[in-house]
Amino acid sequence: MNKQFSYQPCFETSANFLSRMFFVWSHEIIKRGNQQHLEMNDLSDLRDKEEPPENYNAFSQIYYAIDKAKKNKLMRAFWDHIGWIFLGSGILAILSNLLQFSGPLMISRILDFLNADDDTREPLSSGITYVCILIGCYLLRTVIFGHSMHYVNRATIKVMNSANSLVFHKILNLSSASRKYLNTGSIMTHINVDIMSFYYFIMMSTFLFSAPAMIITAIVLLIMEVGWIGLVAPGMFALGMIAQNKITTKGFALRK
Repeated sequence: MNKQFSYQPCFETSANFLSRMFFVWSHEIIKRGNQQHLEMNDLSDLRDKEEPPENYNAFSQIYYAIDKAKKNKLMRAFWDHIGWIFLGSGILAILSNLLQFSGPLMISRILDFLNADDDTREPLSSGITYVCILIGCYLLRTVIFGHSMHYVNRATIKVMNSANSLVFHKILNLSSASRKYLNTGSIMTHINVDIMSFYYFIMMSTFLFSAPAMIITAIVLLIMEVGWIGLVAPGMFALGMIAQNKITTKGFALRK
C-alpha cells in the first residue's frame, strides 16, 4: 500500500544562532526517536539548496558548461558545486584535531605544577588556568568537530542528490543504439557503486586536510620535548612506508 509522506519543515533553517551553534535543533528528532519508533513523517525536509531538483539544476549547469576537452571534468564540476563547503569542513577538521594536542600539553603543565616544591610552585591561579584551558579546548573541539562533520554531511547530500539525478536523467534519455553498450548490471553499478564512491571519498576527505597537519604538529612537539633525536621515529616511519610501497608494487608486478 502506498503511503503519502509529509515531512516536517527543516528544523535547522528555523533555528536561531545558538541552536545552530550547539545543534540544539536536532534535539526534537532525537527526543521523538527516544519516545517512539520514527516514521517517515517524523523526518524533516532538506534545505532548499540540498533538494534533488535544485541540486540537479545547479550541478548540470556547471557540468555542461565545462569544456569537454578538459580532463577531470566531473571532479571540476563537483569542486565548483561543493568546493567551499568541502574546504570549510577541512579547515574545521584541522582546527578540531589540532586542539587534541592541548591535552598532553596542559596535562604536562598540571603535573609540573602539582609536583613542584612549595618554594618553586607557581601560584594557584596558574594551576586553575591550566585546567580551564584544558577543559575549554576539549569543549571547543567538540563543537568544531560537530560542525566539521555537519559540513561533510551537507556536501555528501548535495553530491548524492546531484549525481543520482544526473545518472537517472542520463539513463532515462538513452537512445536505442546506446542501450547496446549498457546492460542492467553496468547501469546499477553507475547508480549504486560509483555514486557511493563519491560519498565515501567526501566522508573521509577531512583526513586529507587534518592528517598532514597533525603529523607535522606532532613532529614539532616531539622535537621540542626530546630534541632533534625525535626525528628518528618519523624518519623510520617514512622509510618503512617507502619500502612497503616498493614491495607492494613489486608484488603486483609479479602477479601479472
